[in-house]
Amino acid sequence: MRYHTILVAIFLSITSNNAIAQSKTLLTKAEKIYALSQFWKEMHYNFAYPERLQQVNIDSLYLVYLPKIEQAESLKDYYFTLQSFLAHFNEAHTRMSTPAFGYPQITPRIFSQKVVVWNMPKSKVSTIPKGSEIVKINSIPIQQYLRDSVYPYVSAGTPQAKLNLSMYPMLRGKEGTNIALTVQTPTGELADVKLPRILHPQPYPEEWAFPDDWVPVEVKIVGNDIGYIALNTCNARHIKTIDSVFYRYLLQLRQCRGLIIDIRNNSGGADAAWQTIAEHIIHLSHVITSKNATRVHNARYKTVGAWHCDKATAEAIGTTHDANSKYCDYYKNVAMQEINSSAGWENFSHDSIKLHQPLVILAGRTTASAGEDFLLLLKASARGVVIGEASSSCVGGPLFLPLPGGLNAYIAASRVSYADGTEFYETGILPDIVVPEDLSAFLKGKDNVLEQAIEELRKRTKKK
Repeated sequence: MRYHTILVAIFLSITSNNAIAQSKTLLTKAEKIYALSQFWKEMHYNFAYPERLQQVNIDSLYLVYLPKIEQAESLKDYYFTLQSFLAHFNEAHTRMSTPAFGYPQITPRIFSQKVVVWNMPKSKVSTIPKGSEIVKINSIPIQQYLRDSVYPYVSAGTPQAKLNLSMYPMLRGKEGTNIALTVQTPTGELADVKLPRILHPQPYPEEWAFPDDWVPVEVKIVGNDIGYIALNTCNARHIKTIDSVFYRYLLQLRQCRGLIIDIRNNSGGADAAWQTIAEHIIHLSHVITSKNATRVHNARYKTVGAWHCDKATAEAIGTTHDANSKYCDYYKNVAMQEINSSAGWENFSHDSIKLHQPLVILAGRTTASAGEDFLLLLKASARGVVIGEASSSCVGGPLFLPLPGGLNAYIAASRVSYADGTEFYETGILPDIVVPEDLSAFLKGKDNVLEQAIEELRKRTKKK
């Protein structure tokens, strides 16, 4: 049941390691104000999307949130206040780690805009069959519940990322309380169920209905003669395993007529996790994958900008007003510069070791961060066709920010676009062929997106 572990991994990546201990943390008024001020300062100077700071008016927002953060009585109040502050900026790498909450023992999964239950305790299989759609939470229609109670605390630039990052937050609550769900089963019946919330990260008390056979990478032959590589994570802990498994199957992959790389469930980690695979499938020695930019500050340039770019200042001190001066961006705190990673990706592997078969890449709404870096490389190299859905749009290395109370925060400090400068942060990286995952197919044990990929490769190999 691979999807269970994938979603839990996403959830764990934004949950503090010492979450249970943090629940007893008491913060002073000064510490709470300091935390909000740290956000305000770091966002002001390092957030990679300065135009959003202006759209939101971060200074006014900071003043609004000062009394709110002072009134936060618990660590969770503190968390929700800060996270709601960040949510105004709509960027998926800009978020906080999560304190301890209780969660019911179910695994949600998204098909189109439907949230369905994909795994549950064995004792609940008859009540909540696999594929049951969650239609209400605590008697409130799910879309209304998300809009009013979850989305105000979720920072994401695309609709798919916002929904992905809401799947576990919509279920959380105080340990020991129940969550009431109304589900519609695959046969169309409505059922009401109450599930207890268990404090995470303690283990769930019951055995799962469907076993978890998740692996960081899977290589197999599909359709008799097509090599399939599912890279399910880029977590640095798994790099040795990923490389080892890939090399183990390399000879078999050479004998295949076509190749499929599946990164639909890859929510990120370290780019080094896909390096070995990339060296074997990309023929080019140099690829400009994207443009990367970050904020830049120069006190002298800002001073000169004030002299010329601000009309009132120019008139007061007798300088020439020039709204197009090269110093204006420094004065307005929106100056950006391209960084070295824009130089591109280098491939030093000899052509003799490379795999030259036609390639299809599967990507989707959970493809994020380092997974998206790999997708950018594959698209920029024009190595194959991308099938599936738009990616998350959670790219660029985040700035790490420790906060009082034992929580951590992350701020997007790198702005990534396509190599030609076209931005995708509001859409995600788009596929060449759109094929949404079909719930009815998956419930039958089929994968309609993979089947489409196999069909596409059949077409391409017939032409040779």
